[in-house]
Amino acid sequence: MANSRCPEELAALREAELHDAGRALGVDTVALLGFADSGWEGPARQNAIVERHDLLVAAVSAQIVEWHPDVVVTMDPTGSDGHRDHAAVGRATTDAYLTTVDWEASLYHWCLPRSLMARWTAVESGRDPASVYLEIEMGRPDDEITTVIDGREVRAQVEDAIGHHRTQRSPYDGLPDELRTAFLEADHLVRVRPAYSDATMERSIWPVGHTAR
Repeated sequence: MANSRCPEELAALREAELHDAGRALGVDTVALLGFADSGWEGPARQNAIVERHDLLVAAVSAQIVEWHPDVVVTMDPTGSDGHRDHAAVGRATTDAYLTTVDWEASLYHWCLPRSLMARWTAVESGRDPASVYLEIEMGRPDDEITTVIDGREVRAQVEDAIGHHRTQRSPYDGLPDELRTAFLEADHLVRVRPAYSDATMERSIWPVGHTAR
């Protein structure tokens, strides 16, 4: 969505939208780390995420130590959705986990399957032939995905949360119902630690016997 607001005003709006979306999902705490958006391409602004790997690792490590999680889920560091900031966050969080976690805690990369992104690209090429997303191959290879979470019961909450991001266009807008459902009713992940070698697809990220804290 095009936006004519000044950067400071837009940042404040998007912070408010993030908090609103979190509440829609039942999230109690949202921590903002103070880094700037890097943009899609080109030189990044001062303090942008892609320029501050070590500082971002330190900031995420501090959050991990504070929360002492049983499971860490981060964006795909291979950039399966095409956004360099998301990949940078995935790399930094992975490094933070590897250098910080000395207790039993799993690490997952949330990702988008290549087969699903190929279907999305076919639709996008028809509605926006100049889209920057068509310039790259997106999606994590399907055979690397270890975990698929059924999200049908929480789809209404997810749709509500997406709707709170009013200053941005949802990538799911205008998709055929079947494809929109494929995105919104399942989450795909790669379990990094401990490594997953089972022949069957994992259906939960929680350890056996886990109870909510």
